[in-house]
Formats: sequence, C-alpha cells, structure tokens
Amino acid sequence: MRISRTWSVIGGVIAAVVALLPSGAQAAPPTPYSVMTIQVPTQPTVVIDSTSSAFQFTYQVPRTIDREVLVWFGNVSNGAGGSTNYAARIYSAVGQRLTADTTYTSGSGNSWIAIVATGAPGCQSGDGSFTVHDLTRDGQNAITSIAVTVQNPSCDLHSELRFNSPTPYTAWDVTPKADLGTINVHASTPVNGTVTVTASGSDPTAIGSIGLSNDTSGTFSVIGGTCAPGVALDYGHTCTVRLSAKSVPTVDTYTATLTVVDAAGRSRAIPVSVKGTITSAGNFYPIGPDGGQRILDTRNTSGPLGPGGTLTINPKPGAAALVLNVTVVNASVDDFLTLYPTGASTPNASSINFPKGVVEANSVTVANGPSGVVIFNHAGTVDVIVDLVGYYATGGADDTNSSGGQYFPHAPTRVLDTRTGSKQLGTNQSARVAVDYGAAINPHVRALAVNLTVTNPKSSGFLAVGSNASVTPTSTLNFTPGDTVANFAIISAGPDPDTDARFNLPSIVIANRSSAGIDLIVDVIGYYDDGTTLGGLHYTPTVPTRLLDTRTTQALGAGGQVTVTGPTAKALALNVTGVQPTVNTYLTVWPNGGTRPTASTLNLRPGEIRSNATIAGLGTGNTFNLANFAGTTNAVVDVDGTFDTLSGQTLPPVPAPLPVPTPIN
Repeated sequence: MRISRTWSVIGGVIAAVVALLPSGAQAAPPTPYSVMTIQVPTQPTVVIDSTSSAFQFTYQVPRTIDREVLVWFGNVSNGAGGSTNYAARIYSAVGQRLTADTTYTSGSGNSWIAIVATGAPGCQSGDGSFTVHDLTRDGQNAITSIAVTVQNPSCDLHSELRFNSPTPYTAWDVTPKADLGTINVHASTPVNGTVTVTASGSDPTAIGSIGLSNDTSGTFSVIGGTCAPGVALDYGHTCTVRLSAKSVPTVDTYTATLTVVDAAGRSRAIPVSVKGTITSAGNFYPIGPDGGQRILDTRNTSGPLGPGGTLTINPKPGAAALVLNVTVVNASVDDFLTLYPTGASTPNASSINFPKGVVEANSVTVANGPSGVVIFNHAGTVDVIVDLVGYYATGGADDTNSSGGQYFPHAPTRVLDTRTGSKQLGTNQSARVAVDYGAAINPHVRALAVNLTVTNPKSSGFLAVGSNASVTPTSTLNFTPGDTVANFAIISAGPDPDTDARFNLPSIVIANRSSAGIDLIVDVIGYYDDGTTLGGLHYTPTVPTRLLDTRTTQALGAGGQVTVTGPTAKALALNVTGVQPTVNTYLTVWPNGGTRPTASTLNLRPGEIRSNATIAGLGTGNTFNLANFAGTTNAVVDVDGTFDTLSGQTLPPVPAPLPVPTPIN
C-alpha cells in the first residue's frame, strides 16, 4: 500500500516556517549539504537542514522487492503547541537503482516521489518528476551521498533534497502578504508597502521577474525597491519590492497578487490588499433636524454667573469641537463671555459681547477639551443659555462613517430678503428657504452655513431654525423692537417637499417667534455635504486667538478696510466684534483678492459692542479683508479654528446656489 502523496501547510505552520528563515547574521550552510526544502507559490518555504535536531535522512533497500527508498524527514513546531511532520520520499523502480544525472517521471517504471505534510491535504507531489544530480555509493552499493531536485507542475512545487552532497541548492522566501492598510477614498496621496525576498539556500537566488496580476480596479503598482531581474541574493541576504496603492472610490477592500519569480522559474504569489476608508476627522455632524439641543439654562439650574465665574459643559465627549448657540439674559453690566477648552488657560478673546439687560445670542465654535468646554464670565452677573447645534468629529483613519459633512464655501449668496417683494414673516410664521446647487450636488447637501439678519421687528422675539416644518422652540437669533441684528448659523438641511422631487432641493425652515412681523434676510455662505464628495474642507479647532484689535492700532472710518493675516488654511472660523460705532453700520469680511460681497457679516448700532461668528475664506498669503460701511468703529477678530482639505486634495470650484421661491406659512 502506498503512502499518501500530498503536501500542504496550514494554520500555525506558516509562522513556524517563517521562524526558520535565516537572518543576515547567520553563517551560510557548510558543505556537504544535508537539507530538505519545499517551496510552492502560495505557502511559506520550508527549509530543514542538518543543523536542526528534527532533520533525519534514512536509506533502505528492502530485500523482498529490491527497491531503493530514500526518506528526508523533519518535525516543525506549528506555534500552537503542536507540530507538523514534513517528509520527502524517493522510490526507485522495482529491481532498479537510482543513477546520477538522470530524470525520473513519477509513476514511470514504478519509480515515484512523495512529499507529505502529515494530516493535511495539499499538493499531489506524486504527479511530478525528480532529477538525481549526483550520487555516490560504498562498496556494497549503498548510497552515501545524493542530490535530488523535485518538480511538480500541477501545483508548482519545487523541492531540493540533499544528503552529504557537494551540490549546492537554492531556496528563498518572501513576506507572506502585503497589507497596505487603509487609504481615504478622498485622498490622492497614495499609501505604500514593502515585500521582502530572503535567500535561504547555499547558492545565490537570482530574481527573474516581478509582476502584478488580478488588480481589477487598477489600484496597485510596483514603484521600486532593490529587487529587480538579475539581482542575485546570497544566503541570508534580502531585497525588497515597493508597492503603492492609489486612491480608491469606495470603502471596500481592494486586492491583487504580486508574483516574484526566480531565474529557475520558481514563483511565489503574495496577496496584496488595501482598504478604502472615509475619515470623519474635521467633519461636521448636525445634532438633528430641529435646530439644536438645549444643554444649559442657568435660569433653571445654577443661577447667573458672577464676575469671573465659570461653568463647564461636556455635552459631546470625544468631539474635536462643539458648535453652540450661546444666549445671554439678564446681564447686570455691559460684558462678554469667553468659551475655551478645558485644560487651556483663559485666552484673550471673546465669544459673545452684550450690553446690560439685552437678550443677545451668538454662534460659537469652540475646541472641546478633555472634560469639555469652560464658559467664563468677565464681569457682572448674567444668565447663560447654551444650545448644542452640532460638533466636529475627531475621527480616525479607519472611521467609515460618512454622514458627517465636509465644508464647501462659496461667495455669500442672498437667497431671501422679505424687504424686496415678499411679505414680512408674521407671528409664528415660518419660511422654508430652498437652494439649488444643481443635480450633482443637491442630494449630498446635509447642512447650510448661513447668516441670518432680522430687521424692522415690531416686538421682541427670536428666530427658531431647523429642517422640519415644526422647528424646536430653542432660539438662534434674538431681537428687540427696531433692531437690525445678525447671527451666523449652521442649519441641518432637508429636501424641499414643495419642489419637484427630481431636484431634491436642500432647504431650511426659519420661524418667527414674536408677537409681530419681521423682515428676514438670509445669506448662504456654504454647505456641508454627506462626507462623500472629493476635496471638501475639514475643521481643525484651536484655542481662541486674537488676530485683530483696531483699538490698539487705528479705528476704521467710513469705507475703511484692513487686511488681516491668518494661519495657513483655506478658511477660518472667526468671531467678529464691532466696538462702539458712531452711526448705524455693518462690517463685511471676505477673502483678500476676491470681490467684496454685498452681504454683511455683522450689523451694528451706535455705541454698542456686538459679535457675530462667520467662516471666512482666505486669499493671497492666507489673508482676508474686513471693511466698515459707515461712521467710525473699532473691530476685533478672534480665530477659533481652521478649515483645510485632506492631504493631496484640492478644493473644487463651488457654485453659488440659485435661490428658489420661498413659501411663507
């Protein structure tokens, strides 16, 4: 009965075999050579030589059938508390002896070869051939040295078998797989990896060819390394193949096969892979469709903040930055609040400025510290109301949540002005404001960055915003009779049910919560997508830092303009404060080198100190302009963070939206 003629490597055997490979510090094997090597393209190379206590060679001539039998044997730990036995058996034909310089076909004349890994099916080594290179015998014709090469084309098995032979042998191995990790689907900067080829035979291993196959997506390429056709590696020496994966279109895993072939035609197949991801780092996540979530109202909890008083809020642990709407009530003096991350010193910056007794609101984007955000009151007493509008994520390279939005800025675009043709927004009436960026962009819009302005109010009240018809009662902008006041807002956007569904137009709802009519102005300055568009801006928060204070330089006169240099970025999150203008006026911010927009950033009344947040694009030399419309005023600008593209990306041209007729209900 013949023994099983199969060979394979399974489970932990791979790790055990890799451990057998020599390093550059090991000495080359001495001659004569006694060794068994087994090499197939899809498994690690097995090298067991006479230096291993597991290596055995036996030779016998059973008298009953007069057949020569040669057995090479090795037992290798599989790294899991067990071991695998490897055996190579050479059988001569019955009644014949093996001779040097002769090739035998397995099964021909009853001579055959078997290479076995016990207990594991695999390559049918009995289908191949073997060549005896040299052979010596003693006076009784017993084999005293032999060199055999085994070839099995059916599974590309190659084995070198030696016992006390002066004939050298070749063997080599490679890194078993090349996992290039992850690459962001938006990034154009490739990721790279390396495969190492190690020679483990007494004779040098010469590289024949290197190639990629099964790369159906065209993702991978060989970009260099020290391995190349004709390169020869001595025992224990290595060369490398450098691989690269370019940007991929989805979050799937992409694969290919790297094949390295030596000069003798022996090959190794190395699986290559990379996984596409979508990073959420710096992406904006709106809290919900209703405009915000109230997280603090000192009127119902701790009571007003006193002079130098602080409160800590931590509504979204782990977020990179919070987008808040901060409202002050019952201020005893003209004052300001500063919001900053826990763990940082109180910065020289303001988040919201307010006069005594007036209800004021401002959008505040603030870095999130280890324990949240500190609210610091400068002087007097004041009640503080905070609504969480959304947050910017920290995100990691493996985060595949694409619901967070990248920011796409564009020229300020007025999409609603009830003073020109539309009726005022009456008591508890709402306006659904839709915009049209075109069919390619509209389905991806998840939020709008807007500047809201109320003018000509007849009573005190506030605006509530969201994407639903029934928005939350939390306030975004507060106003008093006769006021003209603006506030920046990021508002979750939904499809407009009053337009043709084919267009899927993004829209927001703005409600008047007052007892009389108001005029409403809406300027859109950008949008947030669903995280899937190439080239959007991601946000990086900083501790609030002052960029401009004209009180220390020169106030701005009517039409006066100043150019401000910011940190390196595509855009900045700013808090702009006007200080005691002499007349009714407004301030406008825009990128240096661009056209000055007609839309205002901040509206001011004589003598007041008022703030408004904005996202300002940067022009030449990371600069932006700030201009005053009328009279004389001072201006203060603080930066809260930067917007930039991912590495290797370019912000695409962003079209301004087309306004859509606005229904008022």
